[in-house]
Amino acid sequence: AITLLILLVWSNFSTIKKWVGMPALPDEKHIAVLPFTNVTGDENSQAFCDGLIEVLTSKMTQFEQFQQSLLVIPASEIRQLDVRSASAARKQFNANLAISGSVVRTEKKLQLTMNLIDAQKLTQLNSVVLTDDFEGTSDFQDRVVTHLAGMLQLNLLPETQRLLVAGHTSNPGAYDYYIRGYGYLRDHDRLENIEKAIDLFHRAIDEDSLYALAWSGLGEAYWYKYDETKDAQWIDVAKEKCQRALSLNDLLAPVHVTLGILAKGTGKYEQAVQDFKHALEIDPVNSDALRELAGAYVRLNQPEKVEELYLEAIELKPGHWENYYELALFYYRKGDYAQAEKQYKIVTELSPQNYKAVRNLGVIYLLKEQYEKAQIMCERSIAIKPNYGAYANLGLIYFTQQKYKESARMYEKALELNDNFYLNWGNLAISYDLIPEEKEKAKPTFLHAIDLAEKQLAVNPNNIKCLRSLASYYSALGQFDKSIHYLVKALGLAPDDVELMFQAAGRYLEVGNREQALYFVERALQNGYSPHKIKQSDSMKSLGSDRDFIALLEKYSRSN
Repeated sequence: AITLLILLVWSNFSTIKKWVGMPALPDEKHIAVLPFTNVTGDENSQAFCDGLIEVLTSKMTQFEQFQQSLLVIPASEIRQLDVRSASAARKQFNANLAISGSVVRTEKKLQLTMNLIDAQKLTQLNSVVLTDDFEGTSDFQDRVVTHLAGMLQLNLLPETQRLLVAGHTSNPGAYDYYIRGYGYLRDHDRLENIEKAIDLFHRAIDEDSLYALAWSGLGEAYWYKYDETKDAQWIDVAKEKCQRALSLNDLLAPVHVTLGILAKGTGKYEQAVQDFKHALEIDPVNSDALRELAGAYVRLNQPEKVEELYLEAIELKPGHWENYYELALFYYRKGDYAQAEKQYKIVTELSPQNYKAVRNLGVIYLLKEQYEKAQIMCERSIAIKPNYGAYANLGLIYFTQQKYKESARMYEKALELNDNFYLNWGNLAISYDLIPEEKEKAKPTFLHAIDLAEKQLAVNPNNIKCLRSLASYYSALGQFDKSIHYLVKALGLAPDDVELMFQAAGRYLEVGNREQALYFVERALQNGYSPHKIKQSDSMKSLGSDRDFIALLEKYSRSN
């Protein structure tokens, strides 16, 4: 069933490449897999091309645990920045190698061409063509992986090959459905694409009921369906499909990661830790598992493990920007803004067009009260890629400067891009409340934010961000007892969170409890919260002339 037009598989590349005149590849390989050209042109073939990119990039990422000098740029980053050429991959991600290709797909034949390109010199280094006639059984997917290793001059030991082909199928029809399913799943922010992916994964399973990867894809798709609809029934369905995949083949690290995400998303953090650790036993450099494990430790309030894990991940793969990004988030949540800024700057060095890191640098500058720099960063992030987070951050920048109309307009723009995020609805409501001619919009907007946040809380009762937000919204509606209830619960889960401490101080002031308010002001200051920010906060105005309050601010201003 397979016709191999070019075969590039050797047992010892370092020797044989000299015999056949192969070009030398860089020792450090930073690889971008570019979108493949859909020669056939129809929608099904496009879905196949898109899915093949996702699967191949994922497989190449698995090479990393056996090749310490290899770094594969995630397909999601290539897609988000619409990188389509080797030169663009070098500019955006400092890639030195790129893989391009084309697919011809008909009812009776599949032909894949892959090219290895020097991203600096923009010259083609190697090429391979694979065909499959869709008759009988097919090992097309295994051949593709083997040829990729050959083009990159990587030695694959038998145990490596066994791991890379785990969960595959020999049924060509099942494989076609599976690849197309992943093609739709890559754009999982659209419900119609998720539904198409689910249908195709089901068809793959109908062709081969023992196809572990198709069951895994189905579990992932149902998780995205929950994430898009917030309908909790899909959580159990997703878990069931993932567990079926593992019952067929327990060497699928991504399935353990998905199960961990399900556990973490429903507040089962200890179980999530076990799932992520299991994934790392299979694939020790799985960046998704490392990041998610650190996130689970954050939820369990074990910060020392979080920092240690990120630093270990950075030592393993110093070229992976994602680990620096997550470490920056960790420092930000701790209130260590200097370290957070340092890590975000490293991200922008490794990935110059990383709109998320640029956006978050804007947040750091805002917290340092460098408003002009903060605004520049957010606007730069939007210029790279329009995103609701940067618009929301601009809303916060304008709000901090008491430009409430401008703030509201930015939050409205954010909601045009994503209207399911309760936090942006809540922030828009707060802005409306401070604009006299728009004040009547505030209450219904708060109520909508509360509705969205409480749906999130029903799925994960330990969601600290939800608890904090609900405390603010109920406070704005004058329901102070409910507000304090949610804050106390949040502080029980995150006793070192400086933002929660300061928020608690404000809530206790609203109910007239000065002693508790000052207690939380001091706790926030002890943990690094800005004295100037506290002094300027509207929520602290009633303490403006309070001697104890003034003494606290002076004490911690001197220590800083």
